[in-house]
Amino acid sequence: MSEATGDKIEISKAISNLSDLIACKGVSDSGEGIQESVQFLKQFLRSHLNAEVTIVKAENDGNPIILATVKGIKKDAIMFYGHYDVMDPGDLNKWDSDPFKLTRRNGKLYARGAGDNRGQLMASIQGVEQYLNSIEGMPPQTIMFFIEGEEEQGSRNLFATVAKHTDKLKNVELVLAVDGSISSSGKHVLRLGCRGLLGFHVQIQTGSHSNHSGNTGNIMSNAFIEFQKILNQIYDFDTDKVLLPHFYDGVKEPTTQQMDWIDKLPFNVEKINKSNGFKMKAMTKQDYYANLMFRPTFNVSGIMSGYTGQGVKTIVPNQLTAKVDFRLVGEQNVTEIEKGIKQLFKPYVDSGLLTFTFYHQIPPSTSEINLDTIHLLQKSVKNIGEDLVVEPIMPGAVPNYVWTELIHKPVITLPLANFDQNNHSFNENISVKAYESGINIVSATTQALSERG
Repeated sequence: MSEATGDKIEISKAISNLSDLIACKGVSDSGEGIQESVQFLKQFLRSHLNAEVTIVKAENDGNPIILATVKGIKKDAIMFYGHYDVMDPGDLNKWDSDPFKLTRRNGKLYARGAGDNRGQLMASIQGVEQYLNSIEGMPPQTIMFFIEGEEEQGSRNLFATVAKHTDKLKNVELVLAVDGSISSSGKHVLRLGCRGLLGFHVQIQTGSHSNHSGNTGNIMSNAFIEFQKILNQIYDFDTDKVLLPHFYDGVKEPTTQQMDWIDKLPFNVEKINKSNGFKMKAMTKQDYYANLMFRPTFNVSGIMSGYTGQGVKTIVPNQLTAKVDFRLVGEQNVTEIEKGIKQLFKPYVDSGLLTFTFYHQIPPSTSEINLDTIHLLQKSVKNIGEDLVVEPIMPGAVPNYVWTELIHKPVITLPLANFDQNNHSFNENISVKAYESGINIVSATTQALSERG
């Protein structure tokens, strides 16, 4: 089926395959290279996995979805979820190499999408290919790939599209979402849930233009100060608590089993600080993971207002634009939280001071996974010389709720990129070690799941 040494994929060929996909671009927002990416993956899945490939049109003219099926002896299917779209590379001057030309240096492969998610996607596909190379005939269980093209836009059309095509997924029994980062220690992780994400974009306008602070101070409302007044109604900065009604409904403390898993996770403050480029707040290992997994967050990710150039300009700013987001946990309800925000904003909207839009409306999700399945996966990875620890919840947000809510199947998240992949930033990367390990891990876990009794 492929160019391999025995049953194993050659890493040089695997890197070349990733390079070809990177060159297709596939920028989520602009659409640049989306069709080229779809066509590349369509042909790759057919030629390397002998898969039946269907291109599904996303709702609302969204980017296409690729659905591939490798038929097994049983119709019951393991389905890998990933995405082919990438973020815009941003300021090219901040990159040390062309973001759409895979570049190898210092043991890493640099490009936009190298870590998130094209490197992980290609590792998944080639991991399945490696498994198929090792067997005769059909695999015991059907293997599927569901590859979307709008994850970097919050998977905005995924739920509606899957809802329309659940018949195509009726045989899926387990979803493996391949996204995110492995542990800072280098150990691979298995995640049984993920936090949700709700964000909003707000614009405040207090006048048609900014004015001299000497002439209009105390007379004209300052857009930034108005925003701060609104923030004070959303968040208590003294207690670090969100003030929206019913916000904390559904937040749960970790179970004994979840705490047992946390106790087995690595925790190296120095490595965490170095990888992230900051000095972490003082906290225990238990608090560190609880903060990332079981506690919601409030975050202002960006503000633009007033004059920030060279020198001084004494003005009262008339405009402000800001982006705010919440990470959600447990059974927090996105719809109820949105209602609270709308109610808070209503008088400001009615007065003409404020406009806003929601984005990244992703509910949190948790799956109940049989402990025997977890132990089976850990054993399969141990057999190839790797460790697989369990993280009860993924700190980031991926659309796992789509599978739990629409096809009512459990989801395991299996990240394959290194902790310092720099995704969504310049010099994004995947280490050669992580890429090669990812191929081998997917091969081993696919075999374990497909051939279990």
